[in-house]
Amino acid sequence: MKISRLARAATPRLLLRLLTGSTLVFAAISTQVPAWAADPGASEEAGEAPVPFEKNLVGGHVQLAASASYALPFGRLSDEQSRTDRSRGGGLFTGEAAVGLDRFVFLGAYGEYGLYQAAKGCDDCSASSWGAGLQVAYHVAQGLRIDPWISYGVGYRQLSTLGALPDPARYHSLEWMRLCLGTDWYVTSGFAVSPIAQFGVATTLDAPRGESAGSTDLRFQFGLRLLLDFPGR
Repeated sequence: MKISRLARAATPRLLLRLLTGSTLVFAAISTQVPAWAADPGASEEAGEAPVPFEKNLVGGHVQLAASASYALPFGRLSDEQSRTDRSRGGGLFTGEAAVGLDRFVFLGAYGEYGLYQAAKGCDDCSASSWGAGLQVAYHVAQGLRIDPWISYGVGYRQLSTLGALPDPARYHSLEWMRLCLGTDWYVTSGFAVSPIAQFGVATTLDAPRGESAGSTDLRFQFGLRLLLDFPGR
């Protein structure tokens, strides 16, 4: 009898304690929501936030460049004359001006002048050339201190030769491929130095009397390019 009376007296008290403990445990769990139970939409929205581009360092910029290179001509000036019959390699000097169109592309113009050595077996032979045209350049990694690029241009080229031909003999050509590779290294924010390698292909449009036009004149060159960028990087 005493045991049953103690059990009946302890039961309400035990139930009250159990109820109170359960309430406290549930409250603690509810205030610490795990990451997997959070709103999935919020994490997705945070992950899909657009990443802004770096500062545009090409669009609207103006560049002036000057380069000196050693040119190796080959191919033919006409059906009757090869390029090396008139001269060998020589120095080529180029000036360029360009403006940035967007984040990666420059549109510009160039002018060049070349002086070539005498051909073998013809000490009196020599040649000079000049040309001008338009070109577009694509910069691979704008915004970096080391900026590789590739350019393609078309233009007009004139070659004048002396010796063994009417004095002077002139060849007028359309340079329809002027492919150049380079890597600008910015010494300062507005001045860069770049090694360059260039390959040009031109078709002769007009040749001296007695020669046939339409031949392909080729030229490979390598050198150094100095660049000024306004307003700088």
